[in-house]
Amino acid sequence: MLRGRRSGGRGWAATLCVAGLLLAIPGARPADWPIYRGDARLSGHAEAVLPAAPVRLWSVSLGRTLKSSPVVAGGRVVIGADDGTLRCLALDSGKGLWQFKTTGTVEGPPLISGDLVVVGTDQGALHAVSLASGTALWSFAAQDRIVGGANLVTAADGALRLLVGSYDMNVYCLNAASGAKQWSFETANYVNATPAVDDQRVVFGGCDGLLHVLAAEDGRELRSVAVGSYVAAPVAVENGQAYVGHYGGEVLCVDLETATVRWRVSPGPAGEAILGPLAICGDLLVAGSRDGAIYALERTTGATRWSYRSGGPVDSGAVACGSQVVFGSADGRVYLVSAKDGAKLWSYEVGAAVSTAPAVVGACFLIGAEDGSLHAFGPAPAGTGAPQ
Repeated sequence: MLRGRRSGGRGWAATLCVAGLLLAIPGARPADWPIYRGDARLSGHAEAVLPAAPVRLWSVSLGRTLKSSPVVAGGRVVIGADDGTLRCLALDSGKGLWQFKTTGTVEGPPLISGDLVVVGTDQGALHAVSLASGTALWSFAAQDRIVGGANLVTAADGALRLLVGSYDMNVYCLNAASGAKQWSFETANYVNATPAVDDQRVVFGGCDGLLHVLAAEDGRELRSVAVGSYVAAPVAVENGQAYVGHYGGEVLCVDLETATVRWRVSPGPAGEAILGPLAICGDLLVAGSRDGAIYALERTTGATRWSYRSGGPVDSGAVACGSQVVFGSADGRVYLVSAKDGAKLWSYEVGAAVSTAPAVVGACFLIGAEDGSLHAFGPAPAGTGAPQ
């Protein structure tokens, strides 16, 4: 078993008790997962095929608990933890490369863009550091906690801009190079989640019970739609349609051009909240519920195609990988099920509840647990036994 340990005060290192060697992650380098949910649309979709029976390649302990989901770029994994530390690890081994101490607890996922890494804290700070070295680049101060991640949009002048929400009820647009505020949009309640980007539209929900659609250039509200309850989860968007779940247990499809609700359904028992992000899986939409199940809904009608029940709430969001769906549960297990019919393909006990979303890289994925452990799974390395 691979566990993290402190290494001479220089960060976290990982050791592997299989023939005394660090095992590389096969197939991990061709693709990255630099943003929460895989892309700016927050689709939760990966162009990858995971092995039928993944093995655990490495595991590291990073703090008392993990709520921040990992992101990956250039062979580096970046993740935050409850101790306020942002850590960068080697993808092939879990070895610590650098760590950056923030001004508060990190619950939201980081974002990677080139050499820029951005992450928010419960003290309302948004920190930007270098991916190569962990050196501070700039910081921005909101007026309350930031528990979601940041997203990126390219402005008309070609400049990259960051989008992030806060409990101060605002969504902010910042210059990615400097952190300077470009605009802000005030809602009527907390903004929990990472905003989605659909072309030049910024799409998000909040505790005001509205789905907001803003112009990315200047923050003008283009339209808003009442969804019926608090929205804690990110919105997934594709082809002008937004898919959102809410605290009242419904999933909705909203047309972004006309601001009309195309359908709304309650896939689980009444009142069982949908707190996690949705995954777009071809003609299906995959939603996790507090009732312990994931539901595959037809994107055109919302009708339930299949469901699979785990042993605890599913708040962290599934990721669709071709014919497979991977997700974690509060029952302490990670699951792989068939995207066709929901049949269980594989599961693994990680030892603590899972409230972070998977990051899928090549034929491998990473996922964190509430005991502070981060796990990497993938194909068994050639010539070795399966690490446990």
